[in-house]
Amino acid sequence: MKGNICFVVESGLCAGCGTCYSFCPNNAIRIIKNSKNGFLIATVDEEKCSKCGICVEVCPGFSFDFEKTRLELFKENKVNFFVGPYLNAYLGYSTDHDIRYMSSSGGLVTALLLFALEEGLIDGAIVTKMEGLEATPIIAENNEEIIAASGSKYCPVPLNIALKRVLETEKGKKFAIVGLPCHIHGVRKAEKNKELKEKIAFLLGLFCGGAPTFSGTEFLFSLLGIKKK
Repeated sequence: MKGNICFVVESGLCAGCGTCYSFCPNNAIRIIKNSKNGFLIATVDEEKCSKCGICVEVCPGFSFDFEKTRLELFKENKVNFFVGPYLNAYLGYSTDHDIRYMSSSGGLVTALLLFALEEGLIDGAIVTKMEGLEATPIIAENNEEIIAASGSKYCPVPLNIALKRVLETEKGKKFAIVGLPCHIHGVRKAEKNKELKEKIAFLLGLFCGGAPTFSGTEFLFSLLGIKKK
C-alpha cells in the first residue's frame, strides 16, 4: 500500500510504538508527544516523504494478522481463550534478592536477559530506562545497563525507534527485545526485513492493560500536590 501513516494517526490507531520511524528510508518520520491527550504519535514531514508505503507496511496500528502469526510461531499448539496460543505456562521470579525486589513483578525478565548475555546468546537488549518523567529505549550491552532498566515504566514508550540502531550494528550481532504487545506486533511485522530478523534472538513480551498518558502523570502530581520539577 502506497502513501504514509498519516491516516493511521488521524484514525486514532497510532500506538506511538516507533516502528515506522526505524524503517522510513527518507527519515521523514518523528515520534512526538500529542499535546492534546499526552500519548505519543507519529508525524510525517511531507516534503521528505516519497509515499513509498513502507511505514504503513510495518505499522501494527494499520493491521496485524493474528491468525497468520499464530500459525507461523506456534503451529497447532494449545490455544487458551483468555491468553491465546501457548506452549506451556510457568510461574517464576529472579533468585537474586536485589533484582527481585527492585523489580515490578519478580524480576524474571531482568534475570533472563542477564543469563542470555552471560551465556553469549545475545550481544545486547532493547530495554527502557527513565530520563526524568519520560521513558527512553536503549540497547543495554552489559549487566549494569540491564539491571538499571529493570522495573515497569508507566508512561508511553517509543521502544521501536531503537530498531534503527539494531539495523546499523554489524552483521552477526544478536539482540533481545523487551516490549509491550503493541511494540512486539510492530517488530513481528518489521521482521519481514531479513536483516532485522537475523539479529533478533528473543522477544520478551510484557502484559499490558493500557498505558497511562503523560497527562495522567501530571494529573497525579496535581492531585497530590507534587511539583513537576
